[in-house]
Order: sequence, then C-alpha cells, then structure tokens
Amino acid sequence: MLDAELLAVLPAGDDAPAVGGEGEVVGGIVVMRYGENADKVINAVKKKMGDVQKGLPEGVGFKIDYDRSELIEAAIANIKNKQLICGNIIFHFFIVIIKNFFHEFLI
Repeated sequence: MLDAELLAVLPAGDDAPAVGGEGEVVGGIVVMRYGENADKVINAVKKKMGDVQKGLPEGVGFKIDYDRSELIEAAIANIKNKQLICGNIIFHFFIVIIKNFFHEFLI
C-alpha cells in the first residue's frame, strides 16, 4: 500500500513557481522507508501516478527528473548473470571431483 502525505502548500497565482516564466509548477519527492524494496516502491509510485494522471486536466502532467528504476533493474540482471556463472562453475567443479573420486574408488 502506498501512503501519501501533504508535504507542502504552495502559493497560487503570481507567487507560484514557474518553468521558463510560464505556468505553475509543483515539486515533489518520493521518500522510501528504510528496508523497503526500492523496485516495488518505484512501481507502486508509477502506478499511482498513472491513476492520478487520469484525473488531471488536459495539459497538466508529471515530469520525472530522476528515476532509478533502470539502474536497479540493471543491477539485478547483473547479479543474476554472475550468480548463474558462479553456480555453473561450482557445479562443474564438484562434478569433476566426484567423477575422479568414483574413478579412483572403482580401480
């Protein structure tokens, strides 16, 4: 479950932040609890943003400046590949040892 809290109340009208002097801008940041799964949190936030986007007026939307989900997915893929290679090497190492042991045992 994703909980959102009101972080700030921003001024409207002439005092509101703007990009390039046009329109109003509201900034936000996602803070993750310690020990949470970052990939699951990012996916939950993206899903929630999609739900919120449906209710926004035309021309209003989200602009994501920093999304570390690609970095996380690449790191997971890298670890999986390394584990597969290491597991394969260990497996073959033990097969060679067992094969030599039984060969000597039978002689």
